[in-house]
Amino acid sequence: MTHALLMIPLLFAAATPGYEDLAALDAQISARAASNPDAPRQTAALLDRRLRLAKCPERVEIDAPAMDAIAVRCATLGWRVRVPLVRIAAAPAARAMPPLVRRGELVEIVYRGQGFAASASATALEDGIEGAPVRVRTASGNAAVTAIVAAPGLVEIAR
Repeated sequence: MTHALLMIPLLFAAATPGYEDLAALDAQISARAASNPDAPRQTAALLDRRLRLAKCPERVEIDAPAMDAIAVRCATLGWRVRVPLVRIAAAPAARAMPPLVRRGELVEIVYRGQGFAASASATALEDGIEGAPVRVRTASGNAAVTAIVAAPGLVEIAR
């Protein structure tokens, strides 16, 4: 459990000087994925936090989704990353489901990786039903992240 708690600052830390802010890039990529009218039931995976992308001197280019991924690049520096799109399970349409997470509510956000899990408190920025993506903001974070509603007051990000 102590290993999981040690990971929390790494998950929500601000960008290192000289490198791109991965949380801010995640927010931009998620917004680009959400704007795709051809695939409304998809969201972008989060960038691997081990990446150290040199700070782009101009605005990072984020392409439209293609072939189940979104390309992110800095033409000036020559780096390019492809971020996979994740399909969101459709909620049953038989009856309207009440939201398990409400806008403004304090929720627990759990980040699951291979062999570990870390959690932190966050504020939901929108209502969400089970299995739906919602944007949340941690107390220490400036950028919103997208997570999946798992239970009342619980959202998850899985790697």
